[in-house]
Amino acid sequence: MYASAITILRLLFRVFFRLTVSGAESVPATGGALIAANHRSYLDPLVLCAALKRQATFVAMKELFAAPLVGPLLRPYCIPVDRGRPLPSTIKEALTSLQRGDLIVIFPEGGIRTEGAKNDLKGGMLLIARLSGTPVIPVRIEGTDRALPPSSFLPRLTRLSVTFSPPVDPKKLAAEEDMTRMIGEVITRRSGAAVGQADENKGSGASGSSA
Repeated sequence: MYASAITILRLLFRVFFRLTVSGAESVPATGGALIAANHRSYLDPLVLCAALKRQATFVAMKELFAAPLVGPLLRPYCIPVDRGRPLPSTIKEALTSLQRGDLIVIFPEGGIRTEGAKNDLKGGMLLIARLSGTPVIPVRIEGTDRALPPSSFLPRLTRLSVTFSPPVDPKKLAAEEDMTRMIGEVITRRSGAAVGQADENKGSGASGSSA
C-alpha cells in the first residue's frame, strides 16, 4: 500500500510541480541513516517521500497524533516529538529505528520557518546523530514555500526541487559545532535564482493559487 501511494505521489509531483531530484545517490540503499531537511511548508514531508527511493520514518510534532483520523494513519511512519523538550523516549525510539536499519527524517529547525530567517538547529538531531553514529544527509527542499505557504490551503503550481548533499559522518567531526555548521549551511542557504520564481511571475492567477 505504501509503495503504491508513493508511486502516485511521485507522479503527481513530477507532472504538476515538475519536481526534480539531485544527489539521491547520497542516501544509502540500506542501513540506518538520518535525513536533515529544511522546513518551509506542510508539503515538505510529501515531497521528501516522493524524492526518496526508500521508505522513511519521520520525526513529527506530537500534536499531529491527536487528530482522530490523521493520527492513526501517521503513527506507523512517524515518531512523535515534543518540540519544546524532546523526551528520552523519543530519542530511544529514534535510536532503535536507526539500529534496525531505518531511514529517519528530521526537520532540525523545529518546525516550519520563514525563508531567509536565522534559524538555529535544535539539539535533538545532533544528539541522535552522536549517539547512533549514523551518517546525516543534509537536504535542501526548494519551492514548497511558494507552492503552499503556511497560511494557504490551496497549492500553487510551481516548480519544486530536492537536493541531497553528501553524508556527514558524526564520528569524523571534532566538535558538535562542526556538524551544526555543515548541516546548517546546506539546509538554510538560498541557491542562486529561486526555483519556480519564473513560473510564478508568468501568471500568479494560475489554477491552484493560494487563497
